[in-house]
Amino acid sequence: MNDPVMFGDHPGTIDVPAEAGSLVIGEGRVLHAARANKSNNRRTLLLGWYARPNTTPDYWREEVPEPIVKRPKNKVYEGTRVPGKYLI
Repeated sequence: MNDPVMFGDHPGTIDVPAEAGSLVIGEGRVLHAARANKSNNRRTLLLGWYARPNTTPDYWREEVPEPIVKRPKNKVYEGTRVPGKYLI
């Protein structure tokens, strides 16, 4: 597969080399991608997300910003990610 959108090069791209079986941890909001799989073997991805509780940590010693103090404590946000045709 040679999809120019999925496997295009971005001018600021930085490769993170990883061997089979490696674990790569990154901040999900950073623009990220993988290069095309040029082998005949399936490449599996295990993806996990972590979100911290909606509380101010006990160790916080500074004034808590007003938008955080006034945010709805039990607000539930719906996910916006819809799996595309490349996800099985």
